[in-house]
Amino acid sequence: MKLEMYIFRTYLLIVHILNIDFFVDSKTLEIKKKLMNEIATDKKKKILSFSKSLKQSNQVIETTDLGKGSTVTHLRKRKVCDIAKNSSVNIKIGKILHNLSKFNNAKNILEIGTSLGISTVYLSTAVNCSKVTTLEGCENTSNIALNSFDKFNFYNIKLVKGNFNLTLDEVLEKTDSFDLIFFDGNHNKIDTLNYFNKCLKKINSKSIFVFDDINWSIEMKSAWNQIIKNDVVTLSFTFLRVGVLFFKKDLQNKNYNFL
Repeated sequence: MKLEMYIFRTYLLIVHILNIDFFVDSKTLEIKKKLMNEIATDKKKKILSFSKSLKQSNQVIETTDLGKGSTVTHLRKRKVCDIAKNSSVNIKIGKILHNLSKFNNAKNILEIGTSLGISTVYLSTAVNCSKVTTLEGCENTSNIALNSFDKFNFYNIKLVKGNFNLTLDEVLEKTDSFDLIFFDGNHNKIDTLNYFNKCLKKINSKSIFVFDDINWSIEMKSAWNQIIKNDVVTLSFTFLRVGVLFFKKDLQNKNYNFL
């Protein structure tokens, strides 16, 4: 099963590379360039210190996967350092998340799938006075993230524990709209489409949606292909594993593939 998954992902990687867009309109090119900007030195140092502390932790915790879980290991007991290395965003994806938040001056951010909180701090450091609500289904992973947020003084993050199918509805009911939503939990087609449709009701003119692991499986690829065809979407990017959606009406209606 694992071999089949890797073969499929290699196939998707090749297809993606063969369909890279080198010619894009000026507005799209401007957005792409901003997403590649370096993070401010002081913020980058704090983010990397947070990440390093988790990647060096040999603490063993029992994890609960309410969704599809990890393809790297299915063991319930895992080292924190292994989770940080295998189940968290890398520096490139983190930079894209940070710059997307900065690009649209995101003050109200939602993350579906905290894990250890590495992606959360990339999101939370982009804009002063921003607020990040992050959902996590695993109790022990949540506790590690909460302790780390406190240790590094990330006070603009609110972590909500519990099954996404319950906590997402509760959070959406209490909020008028989100400027940015990062989808990184329950990697299956039905749940991904369900979360997308629910969150569509909470967009504003500048909202941005980001989906991680769109090439994680056949299901996720199928979900992404269905999502970008939604009439409300005005522009979409794919950066190998990550998909980005825009809803501003002045943008060109097209899907671009980038490295």
